[in-house]
Amino acid sequence: MPRRERGGETDRFPNSDHRLAEDGSPQSWIAYPHIFRMRLSEHYQEHPEKAEAIDAAMRAGDPAWRPVDSVMARWTSRRLGAMPTEDITRAFALLGMPLDEARFRELAAGHTSVIDLVMGLHPPEEYPEPYDSDFAWIGALELWRRWLGRPCVEMIELDLCDGYIAMDAGDREVAIGHWESVWDLLGRTVPVEVRSLEAAEEHLVDLYPGLLHEWCHDLCHALFDTSYGDRAVAERLLAFCEGMLARFPETDRKLVLMLRTMAANSLAVLGRRGESDAAFGALVGSDPDEGAPYLFWGDSFWRRPTGGGWTSSIDDRRRAREIYEEGLRRGGPLEYAFKERLRELLEHENMGYGRGPGPPRMGRGRGR
Repeated sequence: MPRRERGGETDRFPNSDHRLAEDGSPQSWIAYPHIFRMRLSEHYQEHPEKAEAIDAAMRAGDPAWRPVDSVMARWTSRRLGAMPTEDITRAFALLGMPLDEARFRELAAGHTSVIDLVMGLHPPEEYPEPYDSDFAWIGALELWRRWLGRPCVEMIELDLCDGYIAMDAGDREVAIGHWESVWDLLGRTVPVEVRSLEAAEEHLVDLYPGLLHEWCHDLCHALFDTSYGDRAVAERLLAFCEGMLARFPETDRKLVLMLRTMAANSLAVLGRRGESDAAFGALVGSDPDEGAPYLFWGDSFWRRPTGGGWTSSIDDRRRAREIYEEGLRRGGPLEYAFKERLRELLEHENMGYGRGPGPPRMGRGRGR
């Protein structure tokens, strides 16, 4: 099955492009014709008023088309999950695809993707009803869950998708849970000889290009945003970064830089100052033209939380200033950020208090 290519800038897996627009219409869900459409359907079944809003808008232009009916008629993972196995296999038999556990295991042996498996069994244009093809791949995914002991591409995509849905709903911890599940699934799916996320995407043949980079970046920042106030979260972030660097050391250089920077920062949050300084020093030594490590390193000296806010010593602030000034001397696109940090640091010292700068952010790599 040919790999699916990413389209334009909106045809990607971003932080929030999958949300509904203000008029209730789906934004980028349709760019992902299987996983996202299923999640969209489930979303509308739980919130029918949104489906009705879209229906009213659509009917204004074409009274014969009923999107509510089509959305509500779609098969979903929850409907299939509630069906007994014998009912699912009976439905497959009615579609001309008799399956039992032995046959399913035989068919799945050469696949990492349920959709890929189903496409080989039954071309979409040959289904008797439009939504039978939805039943086929969602039903096959449910059988895969019940009969096989290994994950598939669609399980990874579902956790990715559900993580972004949770993040949009403001539930960061649920989102992190889904994205950490992706890390576990990758460890059980990708062979040990695969040493980069790019190669992992090639191995997972039906996975959209770039999804794993988006996931890694967003999981790191979701953990980072809460790590200062929670040592356990900082330890989770450190473990993830170190695990990623050990498992996929040949990943895109920009992403490796982000992982190393996040790991060094987590060491500082955990009070392991010597290890943190050594890690940051190695970073700026190997990539002296990269500004982000200097920014994170300087911040780590005066953004340490206490019970009542932020605190730092005179020596810490002096060291932060030295690091910012060194980063500024290097030049580059973060020059404005270093100047702003130095200004905020001076203001902090003059006033005797202050929360300090907001958390820095790092780019996603791959030119983004």
